[in-house]
Amino acid sequence: MTQPVLRNVGTALAAVGRVVGNPDMRRALLGWMLGWAAEWAWLVALFVYAFGSGGLAVVGLVGMARTLPAAIAAARSVPVSRTHASTPSATTANSPICTPLSVEATVSS
Repeated sequence: MTQPVLRNVGTALAAVGRVVGNPDMRRALLGWMLGWAAEWAWLVALFVYAFGSGGLAVVGLVGMARTLPAAIAAARSVPVSRTHASTPSATTANSPICTPLSVEATVSS
């Protein structure tokens, strides 16, 4: 049982080594990480400003105004996603959207 796990860990570590060893991939990964960090920093600053302006209710309204267009677009795209349900990329593509929504719902409540 441990042999397949160790083999998978070795494969994953080899892939990480190839990415870290490639300067172009390192720059792309760094840019992605910095962009993600900047987006979260902006979101925190927005919520801090909203809280200072009117309290928790304003934070909830700002969060809702920020995510409502995405929620509407997601609801309208369900028929399209059902036609391509066999592709795993649909779930992977929606992960970055669902995580901030769940965090924001937790923060707002």
